[in-house]
Amino acid sequence: MGTAEIKEELLADFSLQKPRVLFTDRMAVVDHVEQLLLISPEGIAAACGRFCAEVQGQGLFVESLEDGRMEVRGSLQQVRIYPQQGKGRKRP
Repeated sequence: MGTAEIKEELLADFSLQKPRVLFTDRMAVVDHVEQLLLISPEGIAAACGRFCAEVQGQGLFVESLEDGRMEVRGSLQQVRIYPQQGKGRKRP
C-alpha cells in the first residue's frame, strides 16, 4: 500500500459524515453518533452524520454513550450502514 492510499484511508477514518464501527460477536463501538434513533433488545440504530448505523442481535443494550461514541453489548449478529432518510436519499 502506497503513501497516497494510506493517506486516503486515514482521512476516511476521520470523516464526521460517516459512521465508524468496530464489531465483534459480543460488542460494537460506533463513532460519530449524533442521535439515537431506536433502542430495543433486537436492534439499536444511531444517526451518524449523513448515515445511520444499526446493530442487530439479541439482548442488546447501550453500555455507554459519550462524546459521540456508543458502546453496545449483547449477542451481536449484524451491522448495517445506510443513508439517513430525509437527507436526499431513501433507506434501502
